[in-house]
Amino acid sequence: AVPAAQDAEGAAPAVSSGPCLLALPAADAADVGIWQLGQQGSSSSRPGVLLSQHRSQERPRHGLCMAVTLVQPQGCALHAVAGYEDGSVVLWDARQPNQPLTSAKLHSEAVMCVAVGPDCTSGFSGSADKYVTSFKLNIPTGQLQPSRQAELPEPGVADVAVRA
Repeated sequence: AVPAAQDAEGAAPAVSSGPCLLALPAADAADVGIWQLGQQGSSSSRPGVLLSQHRSQERPRHGLCMAVTLVQPQGCALHAVAGYEDGSVVLWDARQPNQPLTSAKLHSEAVMCVAVGPDCTSGFSGSADKYVTSFKLNIPTGQLQPSRQAELPEPGVADVAVRA
């Protein structure tokens, strides 16, 4: 399910009755597919939205998608935050599937996990390197910027989670 923004009191609202969405690497594992689950006739192997890295000299591909999470702040469209094989974290707008909004190289090794806070203004990524990195998100303006990095005693972070 897509996390929602917090309400005015700072509490996360109840899970909406909206569609259940699933994001994962598509047939070309460098791309991210978004499927709507539970939809009548949704047994298709094709995703409803395909976020596709198009190779060019200005925008090299980031390699395989290793981790992805969906976010939809209140009043905004559906977005995806994905971690890639080259250590980059990429912000996608599902309405513009052929070009990411922004990317930042946060790690020296493959990104293994990403998580976004309930207010959708910050997130964390873990990697095969020795770091967990926090980043700031501004989804309405399409910005993702590194914030802080914590060094771990051993390399390899398989999962990160945000608890509000």
